[in-house]
Amino acid sequence: MDTRIQQLKRCDSTFFTVKKSYLRSPGQNGYLLYRILRPILKVRYYFFRKFNYPCPWLSPSSVRFLKNHLTKEMSGLEFGSGISTLFTAPKVKQLISVEHNEQWYQLISDRFKNEGITNVDYRFIAQNDSNEFSEKSFEMTEKLGFEVRKDYVNYYMTVESIPDNSLDFLLVDGRARPECLYYALPKMKKNGLVILDNSEREHYKIVFEFMKEYPVYTTTNGLTDTTFWFLS
Repeated sequence: MDTRIQQLKRCDSTFFTVKKSYLRSPGQNGYLLYRILRPILKVRYYFFRKFNYPCPWLSPSSVRFLKNHLTKEMSGLEFGSGISTLFTAPKVKQLISVEHNEQWYQLISDRFKNEGITNVDYRFIAQNDSNEFSEKSFEMTEKLGFEVRKDYVNYYMTVESIPDNSLDFLLVDGRARPECLYYALPKMKKNGLVILDNSEREHYKIVFEFMKEYPVYTTTNGLTDTTFWFLS
């Protein structure tokens, strides 16, 4: 077994770790239990993030793992910026961060200046007009039958400027997540780490399909999931 999976499992086996997701929709078995536990789980997660600031909106096990896994020799890419950027950047050599919201981009840019963070290639890429790409064909659609979001093509295709086999990790927590992950894969190093937040969402099942050849491990805070794939 990949030693990184063993390390993640250890982070996922502490006394206070939530071992499974309780998220349910109305009418599903376990929905009443979910409604009872939801406020408790939210309070637990609030205090975890408070006492581990800056703490990205990932599962507690994920945060504990990344604190130990990330090193100053690593370069990575994240889609969706904010607290995750402030958490990750000081731990690594270089981080490319992609953001679609201009107001948020300016706010986080100011935080970089205030906190002396200089190793982030911060990219603001706004939502584009889908009509610009109405006639364009996409590999992801042709190979997987997945209809890509054409209003965020510029956003996820920013990876075209990144050299292949150059990234140690990828964190996907922004817009058009399946597309971001799919098109960023060639940029990953052989033993890279891929992370998808909110991986319990139905729309992201396609990711599990095209990533099925890689070892996978899913963590949770009881309400939302964070999934890791270990490339080799």
